[in-house]
Amino acid sequence: MMRFDEASGTLVPASAYNIAPELFERISARPGEGLTGLAFQERRPMWTGNYLTDESLNAPEEDTARAVEEVGIGAVLAVPVIVMDEAYGALNVFYPGTHDFTNDEVRLLQALAGSAAVAIGNARYLEETERARDEATQLYEITEQLASTTDMDSILDLISKKAKELLNSDTCAISKYDEALGGLVMPTSALVIPSADEENLAVVENSVIPPGISTSGRAYAERRPVWSQDYLEDESLLSDPVLWDAVVKKIGLRSGLSVPIIIRDEAYGVIAVHYHEPREFTDGEIQLLSTLADSAAVAIGNARFIEEIQQRTAELDATNQELEAFSYSVSHDLRAPLRGIDGFSQALINEYSDVMDEQAKHYLQRVRTGSQRMGQLIDDLLALSQVTRGEMRRESVNLSKLAVTVVTDLQERDPHRKVEFVIQEGVVVNGDTRLMRVALENLLGNAWKYTGKKEEARIEFGLTEDDGKRVCFVRDDGSGFDMEYADRLFGAFQRLHDSSEFEGSGIGLATVQRIINRHGGQIWAEAVVEEGATFYFTLHSGDSHHG
Repeated sequence: MMRFDEASGTLVPASAYNIAPELFERISARPGEGLTGLAFQERRPMWTGNYLTDESLNAPEEDTARAVEEVGIGAVLAVPVIVMDEAYGALNVFYPGTHDFTNDEVRLLQALAGSAAVAIGNARYLEETERARDEATQLYEITEQLASTTDMDSILDLISKKAKELLNSDTCAISKYDEALGGLVMPTSALVIPSADEENLAVVENSVIPPGISTSGRAYAERRPVWSQDYLEDESLLSDPVLWDAVVKKIGLRSGLSVPIIIRDEAYGVIAVHYHEPREFTDGEIQLLSTLADSAAVAIGNARFIEEIQQRTAELDATNQELEAFSYSVSHDLRAPLRGIDGFSQALINEYSDVMDEQAKHYLQRVRTGSQRMGQLIDDLLALSQVTRGEMRRESVNLSKLAVTVVTDLQERDPHRKVEFVIQEGVVVNGDTRLMRVALENLLGNAWKYTGKKEEARIEFGLTEDDGKRVCFVRDDGSGFDMEYADRLFGAFQRLHDSSEFEGSGIGLATVQRIINRHGGQIWAEAVVEEGATFYFTLHSGDSHHG
């Protein structure tokens, strides 16, 4: 049996029976040369009664002819072995003397060659299946390791080492595009060149590969796998003589495959494997390196995302610290002078009322009222800032029971008012109990306030549906508001009614909106002047239900 060797481009011995190995190993044939070469090239049986004297055959190489003569081969029959429509080699039988081959003998050897082809095909399939299973296992293990790795150097190091191992390459490198330098650069952690000395390694590490130059530069620019079977024939490398000298002459690399790393539609860099010998690259090798590039892209993207989250968290912590300092300053530094203003104004009224006319007393009373109002505004501001701080504790919250508690408090403060409350039972959400109570206190408190001028009023809390989503609502039949100004409702200190008409600081609805936003929901309102208003809110999907 002779098989075709792609590296040498010749048919070489595969197995033999009753031929001395040292002689058989000397036999070879190029496609189209000798009986075996002709059978292989033309894919049909070939035979001769005397191999050495048959002038119809292309003459074999001198060493092969001598080996055949020493073996004492006379008649030869060669049948091609075709594996999956690909010429694998040839099956030969030899006779020491002359021999006339019959059709039955030819068909018999063809049948044996067919059986050999099936067996070789099965062996190849099993080998490829086993290799694919091994690659899949290793890719899974790489994915598992990458899932628990957020350090960029560790990610690049792991991917490059695994690529070198799986593709059996001599070197592997991951290069990243550097906008400042205008080319691809290679981090030390992602460079695997065991055969390079320190001088040449430094040259490669410090090199910058412009897009479009070499396999890596072209893979980055064209966003597709690019390979070179022989760097000596790749003239694009000649444009960088320093890199050419280090990679080809000193390190001795001759072939390579490069695949771009694409993160969220943006070219990050390139992963490349290189070899000391010229070689062709199979579809399986290209797909394998592409899969590793995809794994690298996911891992690098995750690491970037985590880094951004950590940075934003640090910025948020710094902002919270500033807010804490501001809150402390507001609650302590501003309150003291306000208490002084209020106290001294009261002292003037009490101790010098006999020397002041009514106009002066009125002015002092307005000073007191203003300072007290500012104190209330400070309290409201602090309450608003605390809504967005602190940890949320999500749990099952019965809003119906909370609403009853809030309503009871309102009725106890002003028992003379005639207000009909309609509270739907069993409205349960997943949220923070403390924050949801604050939200209902403000919404129901507003409804109570803006129905204050009616002799008899109605306030309702319940659950409805809007576009298939469950929505909570608080409805009243009070003063309402003009929908033209609805966009101002939830701004801090924004009021749609004059303070002389309805008291308040304009913080309540801003507080409610922040609470709803923290729960991942939305809040909006509908109203008609003098006919009432309805405030709707949702939490994140599936939170509200009727128990």
